[in-house]
Amino acid sequence: MRNIVIFGMWVIISFLAFVLIVDWPQLFSLQLSSTSNNKSIQHYTLTKKSEKFLLIQYDTAITEIQNRIEEEHILFTLKFTLVGAVLALLFTQPLRSNYQGSLRSLNTSPMAACFFWAAVITSGIVDCRILFNADFISTLGKWIKNNVEPFFYQNPQIGWEHYLSNKAKLINSSLYPLLRLNNHLLTFFLFFITMLLFALARTTTSQSRDNLDEPHTNNDELRFINCFGSSTSFIVFGFAAIHYHYDNLYWPYICFFLVVLGIILSCFIFFNEVRRE
Repeated sequence: MRNIVIFGMWVIISFLAFVLIVDWPQLFSLQLSSTSNNKSIQHYTLTKKSEKFLLIQYDTAITEIQNRIEEEHILFTLKFTLVGAVLALLFTQPLRSNYQGSLRSLNTSPMAACFFWAAVITSGIVDCRILFNADFISTLGKWIKNNVEPFFYQNPQIGWEHYLSNKAKLINSSLYPLLRLNNHLLTFFLFFITMLLFALARTTTSQSRDNLDEPHTNNDELRFINCFGSSTSFIVFGFAAIHYHYDNLYWPYICFFLVVLGIILSCFIFFNEVRRE
């Protein structure tokens, strides 16, 4: 019965993490973001000086967009290398001759727990940076759409920013939040595997540890590391989720509630053996 409870808690924790990394309001076409900025701009004739200034600003914005897109590729490569190395370490365990012993030494090691959770947190922080770049690129795109293209074209719909924001089927699709999961899929998969390794695996190894009379100090350290790592991961996921609708009054509170719930469940699942011992 106790193993079933831990399994259920692990499923709920994984589900909460998945909820935080998906833009659910956009997926279900719920308008949470403010649309007050989408006002029509009055057209007027630009002087040569103001036109030159606007073109310089436009070139600067394009350069900034290019730099942030290149940085996103670098960040994704860094995250892919980090997560790939951790998963390779885990998935090569079955190839060893003493698979059960190597797996037990892995999921009972405080050092291994630090390594896995540090990878999860680092990958989550990289996701936050990628989302920040995406927000900045989107902001610059809106500036080009509203403050540059209308002044140079009688029909602003021929501008590429206007096309992307209003006509592009990919970006305006309600399924686009699911397509954006590629930014967070590696992080979530690593979190999923880490929780599986250090939460569910403990249910099958706790009795063997008791039979071997292993020191409880080591177990307490492992619990603290796992609880701290999982809680910090939820905090990072919460910061990432705020990027989706940061201009909405209630969205940060929803993210805060999910983060607190995830932290409480994490502490429960990793400290629920204290009474037993």
